[in-house]
Parts: sequence; C-alpha cells; structure tokens
Amino acid sequence: MSNSDNPRNGAIFQRQVLDWFANKYNRSFEQEVEIPIGSRLLDAADYKNHKFDVVSDDRTIVIECKRYTWTETGNVPSAKMGFVNEAAFYLSLVDKSHKKYIVMLEDYNSYRKETLAEYYYRTNKHLLGDVVIAEYNPDSKHMRFINESEIEQIWLRRLNKFAGRYLSLYSNSAISEEYLCDSFASECFDLGLNMDCGKSFISKYGEESFSNVVEFKKVCRTVTDIELLGSMIFSKWRFITHSDCSNCTDDGNREWFIEAFTRLIDLTSDSNELT
Repeated sequence: MSNSDNPRNGAIFQRQVLDWFANKYNRSFEQEVEIPIGSRLLDAADYKNHKFDVVSDDRTIVIECKRYTWTETGNVPSAKMGFVNEAAFYLSLVDKSHKKYIVMLEDYNSYRKETLAEYYYRTNKHLLGDVVIAEYNPDSKHMRFINESEIEQIWLRRLNKFAGRYLSLYSNSAISEEYLCDSFASECFDLGLNMDCGKSFISKYGEESFSNVVEFKKVCRTVTDIELLGSMIFSKWRFITHSDCSNCTDDGNREWFIEAFTRLIDLTSDSNELT
C-alpha cells in the first residue's frame, strides 16, 4: 500500500465525499469554503476565516477529507496523522452548533487488523471533542461513522444534566432571574443549541406555541426533535431577556420553561442508562 499525495486523487476523493453527503442530506454542498473560526473566549468579530474542504449550503455541516493510506510496508504514515490532527484542531474552533466530520479513505491493514481511520480514532480520540471520524469506500460508496453514536450519547447526557438543573431552578420560586440567566447563554452555546428566534419551532407548531404557555403545553408533549426543542428553549430565553417586557420568573414564563425542560429530560433520559 502507498500513501498518495497526488492532488488529483485527493480532489476526486473530495468530490466523492461531497456527492455522498449531498445525497444523504438532500441538499447542496460546496468545496473549498471559508468559515469563521475562533475560540469561544473571543468575540465573533475577532474570528478569522479558514477554508474547509466541503461545506453545506447553509454552512452547518463542515467536512475535511483525508485520502491517506498505510505505508507500503504497512506502517503508520505518522506525518499524515499530524495533518489529520491539524484538521481536527481547526474543526474544533468551528461553532459547536455545526456538524463536523473528518472523512478518511477506507484502508484496511490485515496485519494490524484495523483500518487507518480506526487506528487514528483509537490513538487520538482524546483530541477530537465533537468531531466525527468517518471512513469512505469509493468503490462500494459506503460511508462508516466511527464515533458518531458515542458523540451523540455524550451530548444527550450533557443535555439531560442541563435540563435537570434548570428544571430544578425554575421550580424554585425563590431563585432570582439574575441567577437563572447568569450563565444560561454560554451553556446553550457550549451544548451547540441554535438560537433562531423560534422560527423553526413556530413554523411547525405555530406562533401561539411560542408566546402562550397554554398553547405550548398542548404541543410540547408531541415534540420528539431534541435539537428543535433545545433551540426553542434558547430562543424563548433570548426573546424574554432581550425583547420582551416580562422576565423569566414571571408565572407564565416560569411555567413555560418548566414544561419545556420536563419534556427535554424525557427525550434525553435514555442516555443516562448508558455507561
């Protein structure tokens, strides 16, 4: 086996990965797209653009492609693994609400009894955070996600803990709004929740579900989309604290959040059964 540095082969692989994701998500993807990246400690104005291999048209799915193989003698291409780590680093600086992938060429080593992507994940998973490692076989057109389910379960457990904490806080009438709001936005951002002013939720469940707690209660128990509910909670909080004349501790708003966090706990409770 040889490690191909041929730009043409790399470009072909990149296009093959793009086509696979476009088919999976039924949307357009583009190549060589710049995305703003930066530490969460910085203001967004201080972020700088970095070019990624493949990006969805709405800029929420970001992919780096690595067409690497084992060396001809079956050893680890150490220098190339450094480039994969570099890709993981840049992806870690992309907003947490984005889905992030490193797609490697499927290349099996019969002596080691693992693919190069499996080896990379096994030895570097401590560096990956929310970056998904995948491997693609261009001949069979099969994509395998090595750690996607693990990342999903970690996220669900964190979300469940978050919902449980805030359900307890909102259920306590002695808790002040200042305390409720102190770190709420940063926690939502860290969980990758998207603040879209409630547009996604409203388009599915109606305007009244956003503003009226009675109407919200009618639909809340039918919600099964965890990301949608999380986005709605963040958007509701943002509306109250920045646009509304009320506050989070008003009876109607408190009741709304209690209902929402209770439902979020229900949707994420299975994650706590996993080790």
